[in-house]
Amino acid sequence: LNVTAYDNGKFVERSSSALVYVRVLDQNDNAPVILNEQLDVFIRKGIKKGEVVYILNAYDPDDDVLHYSLSGSTALYFNILQNGVIVAVRELVMQDYSLTAVVADQQGLNTSVDLAFYTAEAIKFPIFEYS
Repeated sequence: LNVTAYDNGKFVERSSSALVYVRVLDQNDNAPVILNEQLDVFIRKGIKKGEVVYILNAYDPDDDVLHYSLSGSTALYFNILQNGVIVAVRELVMQDYSLTAVVADQQGLNTSVDLAFYTAEAIKFPIFEYS
């Protein structure tokens, strides 16, 4: 941006010009967005410790770094990695699991979603892997 200033002098008007660079920073005014639509999920019985149970997909419209966490009475059966991958921290037996996943940005804006995992024996389920 080229800016010129004039002094409106009484006898001699003087001016000076300068090239000004303006950097517009994004204001962190948007909470993270969770993309998952399937929040009631059937999982196979007997998922072992360390196996992937679910992947929570989220992004921040302001391109901030995301932090994931879990809460709720059955959250102790799971751990969420900082890429949204939810893994079992112990073997999952025939039980229903309800928990809340929270995705927060570095400025504290957050979005939460309630998840329900239902175990079943008879269905052949895919096994998720990540690297």
